[in-house]
Amino acid sequence: MTIALSFDLATVVRLAAHAAAAAHHSDPAGPALLLASSSNGVHLTSSGQPAAPAPAGQPGSLDQMAAFAAQCPPGTTWLEQVQLLHTETPLAEPLPLHEPQHQPLIAQLRAGAAAGYTTLTVLLSGTGLDLAVGRRRTRTHTARSGHR
Repeated sequence: MTIALSFDLATVVRLAAHAAAAAHHSDPAGPALLLASSSNGVHLTSSGQPAAPAPAGQPGSLDQMAAFAAQCPPGTTWLEQVQLLHTETPLAEPLPLHEPQHQPLIAQLRAGAAAGYTTLTVLLSGTGLDLAVGRRRTRTHTARSGHR
């Protein structure tokens, strides 16, 4: 079973830039995005210290900038999170920005944003975690001619 979590790419790139520029990090892996679940839903934050302050109007009660999963925003109950994530254990996964060596995550994020992509999708499965950068699509319904 695979669980897809979608995040706003522009916010993720700002978090990644913060982590990359920071002199100190809350994660031993160094510069990373931190994927977590809590009473603030499922979110990504920067491992950079000091933390980037929360922008005005950010939902939830985090005191630092975060990108929230569209599927599990702040206010999502614990039971809804368990049903979505299929686990009672809170998420706490670092996503190192300088891995993999041949194409670091931070480079992938920046290239995606420069190409006009809008979404980072985190895929959680029994075999691990995968990332994909893509465009958010808006669908419009049009009537087909000749069909009743």
